Amino acid sequence: MDKKEDTTPEEIIIKQEDHKHNFVQFSDSSAIFCTICGIQHMNITRVKLSVERDDSEDKHLRLASLIPLVQKIQCLSASSIYDPNHDVTNSILNYIPETGKSGSWCAKVNDDKQWIRLDCKKNYKIYGVAIQGRHDNPQWVTEFKLYAKADKGKEEFFIGQFSGNDDRETIVEHVFTPRTARYIRLMPFGFNNHVSLRWEVYGEEI
Repeated sequence: MDKKEDTTPEEIIIKQEDHKHNFVQFSDSSAIFCTICGIQHMNITRVKLSVERDDSEDKHLRLASLIPLVQKIQCLSASSIYDPNHDVTNSILNYIPETGKSGSWCAKVNDDKQWIRLDCKKNYKIYGVAIQGRHDNPQWVTEFKLYAKADKGKEEFFIGQFSGNDDRETIVEHVFTPRTARYIRLMPFGFNNHVSLRWEVYGEEI
């Protein structure tokens, strides 16, 4: 009996251009195809995506269709900042600094007690998070934990532990079982050269 050809997608890549794409790269090919428009694409910005399996939710959720809450709300705080030029306002995904500013939020101390937090100002249904390194220096977070708290909730709850970056610009996205939360706190516990990051949190109105 012939061995069945393995066409399991090796990687899912998401990018929004003139329409939403769902890119897949098959294990037996270096070509990248869009399953929606059915054509091969070149010069694709590669985005790593991990999916926490949950039968009750869409396993291939497109984060691009959700609200980018860090960008929209920008109500951010952190355990520390290196100095005013390395503030939390620099932490928005794909942020490119003005002259004199750093290319990300940078903590003052390099340890596993640093964190950055988004206050959404009300509860949202949170589906995922994205993380990126510092634009202007080889600094990034390699591993992190994610915590959340609902509006009027008494305690934070743990969402999960996730892999981070291995370069400055690649966006690493993680999709998980949706949680209802107002506050999202990202806590790095592994880093390259310095605790520095840009990030995004994706959700929808409740």
